[in-house]
Amino acid sequence: MNGDAVTGAEGPGDAPPQRPGQRVPGPDDVGAVSVLQDAERVRVVLAGEIDAACETDLRAAADRVLAAGLPVVVDVSRVGFMDSTGAAFLARVAARLQPPLGPRSVTVVGASAQVAFLLEVTLLDTYVVLEDPR
Repeated sequence: MNGDAVTGAEGPGDAPPQRPGQRVPGPDDVGAVSVLQDAERVRVVLAGEIDAACETDLRAAADRVLAAGLPVVVDVSRVGFMDSTGAAFLARVAARLQPPLGPRSVTVVGASAQVAFLLEVTLLDTYVVLEDPR
């Protein structure tokens, strides 16, 4: 899993930090998971195909997010495909953060029509805030 702690004022659509020669994964790539944290929130950036091949990385990301105990922004603007594995990640985080932080403490930004449909059909859109769908 990729993950760097950042203290900058990155917005939900900003790319994760890159090292020289590093390429930001796109929607057609194998899935990638990055966790970025500052004092006010945790930002999870998902990219590529989010499916069973990402399950270990998503579980590790969920553990890190839950340990932080902060509101969460999940950037899915670079996701080309998401199946129930990605939905399970969102459900786990939303369900466990709701008691301490209140309802809808998870925000999903940049959802494609496919990802937005997945959130609607699983009723996850009632537990997370869906912002800036594409």
